[in-house]
Amino acid sequence: MRKRQQRAATALDVRIGYAADEAGRGVAYAVTGSAGDGAVVRVAFTVRRLPGLQGREVGYAALRGVARELAAAGHGSVRLLVDDEVLVADVGERRPLPSALTVPYVALRCAMNQFERVDVAVVPSAEITDLRTRALAEVSLRVAA
Repeated sequence: MRKRQQRAATALDVRIGYAADEAGRGVAYAVTGSAGDGAVVRVAFTVRRLPGLQGREVGYAALRGVARELAAAGHGSVRLLVDDEVLVADVGERRPLPSALTVPYVALRCAMNQFERVDVAVVPSAEITDLRTRALAEVSLRVAA
C-alpha cells in the first residue's frame, strides 16, 4: 500500500504538442519527466475532423492517445501540460460543450480515469511549442508525400 501511495503522490509531468491533417491523421509528441532531459514519446492517433470546432477535437484525440500510452506504461499519477487554454477549460471546468464534442469528451475522460490522479494544465513553453512544430512538420510531410 505504501508503494501505491508514493506512486500517486508524485505526478509525472508530461508536456504535449500535437497536430492532425484534414483527413484526421494525427501525431502527438509528449516529453515525460524533467524539462530538457525527459523521454520523448510519439503517439499516432486518428480523429474525425468536425467543421466549426476550430480543431478542438484534435486536442481531445491527442490527449486521449497520450493518456492511453502513459496508463499502459504503468503511470499512476500524471500532469498533462499543453498550450491550449480552451482544451484545459473544457476538461477542468466541465462546462457545456458543443454536441459534436460529447463523444470525444467522454472518450477522453475514460482514458483519464485510468489514472489514480490526473491533472490537465496550460503551460505555454518553448518545449511545447517545439513539440507542436515537430508534430505539424510530420503531418505536413505526410500530406506532401
